Amino acid sequence: MKEYSILVIDDQYNNLKTITAYFDASLEPYAILGATSGMMGYRLALDKRPDLIIMDWEMPEMSGIEAVKKLKASPVTKDIPIIMATGVMTHPDDLRTALEAGAIDYVRKPIDKVELLARTRSAIALSESYQQIKLLSDFKQAMTHMLVHDLKNSLGVVMNLSEKPKVIEAGRQMTHLVMNLLDVQKFEDANIEVQSVPYPFVQVLAQAVSQVDYLRMQKNIALDYDNHLKALVLIDEGLILRVLVNLLHNAIKFSPQNSTINVKAEAVKSEWLKVQVSDQGKGIAASHIEKIFDKYYQVEVKNQEQIQSTGLGLTFCKFAIEAHGGKMGVESREGEGSTFWLTLPLSLGASTALVGGTLETASLENDIILTVDDQRTLAAFRADIIALKFYEASKLKRLLNNIPAHSVSVERWKEAIQQSVLNSNKTQFEYLKSLLVG
Repeated sequence: MKEYSILVIDDQYNNLKTITAYFDASLEPYAILGATSGMMGYRLALDKRPDLIIMDWEMPEMSGIEAVKKLKASPVTKDIPIIMATGVMTHPDDLRTALEAGAIDYVRKPIDKVELLARTRSAIALSESYQQIKLLSDFKQAMTHMLVHDLKNSLGVVMNLSEKPKVIEAGRQMTHLVMNLLDVQKFEDANIEVQSVPYPFVQVLAQAVSQVDYLRMQKNIALDYDNHLKALVLIDEGLILRVLVNLLHNAIKFSPQNSTINVKAEAVKSEWLKVQVSDQGKGIAASHIEKIFDKYYQVEVKNQEQIQSTGLGLTFCKFAIEAHGGKMGVESREGEGSTFWLTLPLSLGASTALVGGTLETASLENDIILTVDDQRTLAAFRADIIALKFYEASKLKRLLNNIPAHSVSVERWKEAIQQSVLNSNKTQFEYLKSLLVG
């Protein structure tokens, strides 16, 4: 039979003696430890890690409440159940204070033997149930992390080997689902690092648009955005890219054929960039609004082609935005579409000027978004351009000369990719190639 250790903390020796005698007489498997001050009890708990602590409320130097808070603040002792013992602090407000500090129960002095033993058994049983649940949860998370990590690697291999747009797009969607699952868990465990650097917002938006363009084109959905917005935001580019991809995926999922998705951004108080993604879908019922960011929560989509979902996309988005110090919310009415909004910190070190609510920055070379019509113009040249090596400048020039003048965006893309070769900027070259959607 397992022996349970119980630490009794009380500055009165007679109380320690009485409680110990009650436990000894019970013939139950209890080993009793004693401490005569809050600090002594705290140190003993760190060293011995008892199964239960019975804590006196009124003690000199460190009160019982202060000791409870200190124990709950330590990762070593935070899960040890604590029962408060008091003969004076018996008002409901006092008892609420004890529970809010971290105690799970209380006994009144003078201590009744039957009550003490009953509350002790209950506290130990509750603690053991919690530990079993925690072990199962930790095991589940470890297994999930391992399986998801292996799945992510396998998806990467499939995407790299395939040239079919449908396979690549399906791989992208599955990769996003997998990454959402991994990172939501990391955010919950406070085990994710946000590495924020000044980054052009339009560039990360362009990357997000390129990743969802295949889905968007399948439903012939137009994208309307502020092409004049140029703002440097202080972000972890990888996380915010996935936030925007999640929001655009959702907008496409809930949008009808031949509709428009609108992306707006404006500076707020010269400190934040407020980004809004709006669709023309059926909107969200009021009963769903409060739960929309909850883990695994999903809004049913009727009479529409389903896109894979885990119910973690918006949860991840909210975690990621709040990790940047920003906020996220949604405004929606049934029958009128939805607008998801978020705020990102502006980079205060950027050379900026506020013009009509829009933040302009001095140098930004990659604010290029190719529309559906642009992609159709470039489709005939895509395979040859994708196959080009970074050093094949003459081949690139010949290809670009054959592309007809179609729009300002296409001309800017042609100029930028040619300039990337002249400047020996391989990263920029590969990025501009990635904007072409098959």
